[in-house]
Amino acid sequence: MIKALAEMGGVIGMNFSPFFLLPREETLASKHVTVQTVVDHINHIAELVGTDYMGLGSDYDGIPYPPSGLEDASKIFNIILEPVRRGYSEGDLKKILGGNFLRVMGKILK
Repeated sequence: MIKALAEMGGVIGMNFSPFFLLPREETLASKHVTVQTVVDHINHIAELVGTDYMGLGSDYDGIPYPPSGLEDASKIFNIILEPVRRGYSEGDLKKILGGNFLRVMGKILK
């Protein structure tokens, strides 16, 4: 589905829920996810299709427990620090932090 979304020029919102970030057996055993877990998932998608097709979708209003280090929107800066530590460029971060959503919205609103 991720590859098909990228082929159509869409954007996937990175959800912070452990149900989307951990294998089922780990989710059932441990509800604990971290900023690193979220960025691991971002890395997976970047390796699959690149950084042009993802953004942050958090779902703070619908997840039972947020990742450590991302407990609420005031901690969103942490989602920038970890990718920087992993070598993401400023351009990639701008895309992930909203640029990709703006691109898609711009196409839709033409």
